Amino acid sequence: MHKYRYGDKKALVLLSGFLLMSAAIGGISIYALSFITDYAVAGNVTKLVEISKILLIVIIFELIVNMTGSYLKSVYMKNSMQNLRNGYVERLFILDIKNLSQTDEDKYLSHLSNDMDRYEERFYLKLVELIEVATQIFVSMYLLATINNTLLFLAIALLIFFVLISKKTSKPVAKKEEIKSASLQKYTNYISETLQGFFVIKQNNLEKTRIKKFKNLAQQVQKDNYEVDKKATQIDALNSFIQTLIIFTLVFAGLYFAKKAGMSLGTTLLAGTAFSQSIWPMQRITPYISQMAGISVVLKEFEKHLDEKPSMASQEIKTIETIRFKEASLGYKDEIILKNINIEINENEKVLIVGSSGAGKSTVLKTLRRQLPLHGGSILINNLDLNTITANSYYRQLSVVDQIGFIFNGSLKDNITLYKDDNYTNLNEILKSVGLFDLNLDYKLKNNGSNISGGQRARLLLARALYLDTSLIICDEIFASLDKDVGQAIERQILLINKTIINVSHIIFDENIKLYDKIYLVENNQVRLVDNFQEIKASGLFLK
Repeated sequence: MHKYRYGDKKALVLLSGFLLMSAAIGGISIYALSFITDYAVAGNVTKLVEISKILLIVIIFELIVNMTGSYLKSVYMKNSMQNLRNGYVERLFILDIKNLSQTDEDKYLSHLSNDMDRYEERFYLKLVELIEVATQIFVSMYLLATINNTLLFLAIALLIFFVLISKKTSKPVAKKEEIKSASLQKYTNYISETLQGFFVIKQNNLEKTRIKKFKNLAQQVQKDNYEVDKKATQIDALNSFIQTLIIFTLVFAGLYFAKKAGMSLGTTLLAGTAFSQSIWPMQRITPYISQMAGISVVLKEFEKHLDEKPSMASQEIKTIETIRFKEASLGYKDEIILKNINIEINENEKVLIVGSSGAGKSTVLKTLRRQLPLHGGSILINNLDLNTITANSYYRQLSVVDQIGFIFNGSLKDNITLYKDDNYTNLNEILKSVGLFDLNLDYKLKNNGSNISGGQRARLLLARALYLDTSLIICDEIFASLDKDVGQAIERQILLINKTIINVSHIIFDENIKLYDKIYLVENNQVRLVDNFQEIKASGLFLK
């Protein structure tokens, strides 16, 4: 992400040229005013009129240049932010699913919203302003050089002094920016969580609890924002006081020496104006550099979370024929849930993994999907270690049908095909096979599929899996919220598909149980193969 540090470099160079041109025209105006002053004192009306005409032309040209500069500034800001966001998203989609799942996804949301807005305000905008004051300093120093080299050397010494101060005072601001970034992230995450669970919150009268926490988080954000501004203001005030003392001393000293050297009133005015116009931009350098250095921690944070961890995987697969868990221990980063499990699944088998809620069924799936680390043993796909198979080739052979599912705002057709047309001729047959023939392909889905039923949602996700033609379909608790008749019908449709099916559920339908080739029971931190279907039926725990 560091290549986006300075934004759109081409637009920045062009903008810098116009800012320099604007500063140069301003310098010409000051230079012309010195002649006007001398001609006015001397009573030379002819010369006064001539120089005034030239100054009028210069002022008109300055207006045109400034207007062009304002347009180029907006182009630079727009292109820079667009490139930054596009670059971030491109890097995000390069990440392996395994790497992505091990990072809090809300951090990415905060990066793409709060942090980028802050970077725009405190770096890109300040960079333009820094270039603007730098051009003003350059022109002012050039004017001073035409008058007296001593004044030029004094101005250069001040510039170096102010830059050194800004570097030293930027560190405290950077620390406060890190704290502010963390609190903004928590705030954004909470808002996202509240919107996603709004129905549950209203249904269970949780408004007061959520509002109370919202106020606390909002207060913390404001507090951290205040701390950043306070620290920056303190540093700016201290620097400004020191600079003002130095500036007043030098300005009066410069005017004194100019008068002593016998300069004309116009030249003395030019010296004073050029010197003061170089000092004011110098005062702005310190806060600009401090803010830019402080917000630069955001790019480091971006890079940290977008860093693609090197993968040792090199094996490509074109289908999933066999799946083997051999003495595998599964769990989360710091906790083992299932120990020494053995599962064997062959091509086109229909396998049910059943167990009570919280037994560890999802742990099996998440490990198979490479979302969780393997704590021991091995998982073999086609007799290849799962970790040696490239992510792209593996995920192309795997589809997941679950309660959540990714349904975006768009047509039914686009949600099934995911904009791929290589299997379009079979789409109508797929719709019939999953019972979606009653919906128009152009039907618009909204708000994560809120305008279709739970059964239609499950069928849509199943249709997508069939359309993508993966060799393995994993069903994760898709019947939990469905009526018995609907769930049973969908399960039967799934089990008649000529593909490898893994259905993970805490319920089963008695009418369909014989359609499974194998049933694995998850209980007591173990996974065991149930040889006799009657054992499950006799327990009565999972039948619906």
